[in-house]
Amino acid sequence: MFYLKELARFSKNNLFGQILFSILTMTLVVAVSNYNHFEAKISRALPSMQNEYYFNALVDGDLNTNSITRKIKGLPGVKAIESISASKNLNVTKQLKDVLDLDKNEITEVISMKGLKIILDEKVSESSTNLIREYLVRLTGKDNVVLGGIRKKISNHQSWKEVMTEVKRRPLQVAIVVLSIFWIVAFVAIRKDLKQVSYLIEKFQRKKNVALKMYLTNILIWTLFGIVISFAFFAPNEILVATICALLISTSALYTLGKLEWQKA
Repeated sequence: MFYLKELARFSKNNLFGQILFSILTMTLVVAVSNYNHFEAKISRALPSMQNEYYFNALVDGDLNTNSITRKIKGLPGVKAIESISASKNLNVTKQLKDVLDLDKNEITEVISMKGLKIILDEKVSESSTNLIREYLVRLTGKDNVVLGGIRKKISNHQSWKEVMTEVKRRPLQVAIVVLSIFWIVAFVAIRKDLKQVSYLIEKFQRKKNVALKMYLTNILIWTLFGIVISFAFFAPNEILVATICALLISTSALYTLGKLEWQKA
């Protein structure tokens, strides 16, 4: 009870550091204990970093685009086909009008056309790409389709893409490393002040190993809170629970290092 009271007094005088330490301790316990749950959740939440290799096509509005889409989708090297929205179609029309100097009737015909985005596999060969485009022309008729050039949409700079790919592959590992770094900062921040308080208690109240006992009380409280949260809201892995608890509690050994002494501000 003595060490609990002293810890409460210490927390009151070091509120920010203690709040940071307690939140990070509980978060680490919950994150590691429920590793599989959070890893799957974070991975799904992260955006896809895949590049796109595609070409656009404007098809006569009177043609059955569903049938065309179904047949093109069945070709090797075609990943997907998307319909281009009306607003994008209008942008394409404006560009064609400026480039080709279309009259009103021709513009009306272009506006009535339907846009398709044919997304290709990045590894598809140039000859296969040309065959896909030729097949689309045969399906629609030469006069009923306008094909755009082959485009590559790079989602991000290649090195950034590689970093994000690794993050998406091991999202929780990255998060735990970042949390651990912040936890170490919080640990170091309160360690100095806790040892100062412990020095005064040992000096005037004839107690021994005060810093160690206060820290053990501190880490046990917030580790237990993390365990309670894990079992109350998730289905934690007992081995991971035991591992993270053992690691956190073992940090108390650092309080046995060095001699307690008063440090002037």
